Amino acid sequence: MRKNSIKIVFIGDAKVGKTSIIKNSLNSDFFEEKNSNSDESLLNPISIANENYFNSKVLILIDTSSKPEKMNATMNEIRNCDCVMLVYDMDNETTQTNLSKIWLPLVNQTNSGIPIVLIGNKLDLVIHDEDKYVKSKVRRVITHNFKNYKVV
Repeated sequence: MRKNSIKIVFIGDAKVGKTSIIKNSLNSDFFEEKNSNSDESLLNPISIANENYFNSKVLILIDTSSKPEKMNATMNEIRNCDCVMLVYDMDNETTQTNLSKIWLPLVNQTNSGIPIVLIGNKLDLVIHDEDKYVKSKVRRVITHNFKNYKVV
């Protein structure tokens, strides 16, 4: 039986911009939400249907909570998805540390082998006097957290 949807789950620490990324992907205007980490601000699943893209499949974007009491719901979404978007804040070392401390183990435990896309968000907030600084920071995050993963 042919599956007619592609389910993508966004995970990561609180305030890394998961909800904003989803909202901005639906609309070309930059969306900024100041107090965006309450459960009330989580988006309902968003379905995007376009016969010209995704081989006529429906793309479903899932916003998740990072709250410990919501982790079972997040794990359930990971278990039933086709791809995980792992989001971190490029200007926040804790969110980078939590990639290997919390999020990668959670994905591996829940749905091992699922494709993972790493999204370094909030680049506009990083003080980047030189392009080299930003590139080295990204390289450090990738080499530290993804050394056992295949890059495609």
